[in-house]
Amino acid sequence: MYAEHSMRAELLALLAGLERAKQIGIGKLIIHMNNKTCIQLVLEEQLLSNDLRPLVNRCRVLMQERRGLIRLEHTHRESNRGVDWLANRGVNSEIQPIILDSPPPELRTILREDILGVATPRVIAS
Repeated sequence: MYAEHSMRAELLALLAGLERAKQIGIGKLIIHMNNKTCIQLVLEEQLLSNDLRPLVNRCRVLMQERRGLIRLEHTHRESNRGVDWLANRGVNSEIQPIILDSPPPELRTILREDILGVATPRVIAS
């Protein structure tokens, strides 16, 4: 249940971003996501649950409208810390999606470190 809820949230975020990019006229777009399964659902023909199918199909349509101008790539959570921070704040939130004009104060430090190229080591348990 949690995995499908998480996938739905990721797909909704992707869809909102694609729609917003189209709305404001962004031409080329590279989207970094840390959920490989979500990327595979959108980029590859796979059997989908009925709940996720409409979201995936809408994302595919928006990407195909600008064939070759939108790229969806995997990135590890550590190199996508700002998005991870926002996702963790929104996962239990009941509010509707919002567009921020500026980052919340707590997020500014993460973004500043990203701009400065501060490394965040990836811990891998063996």
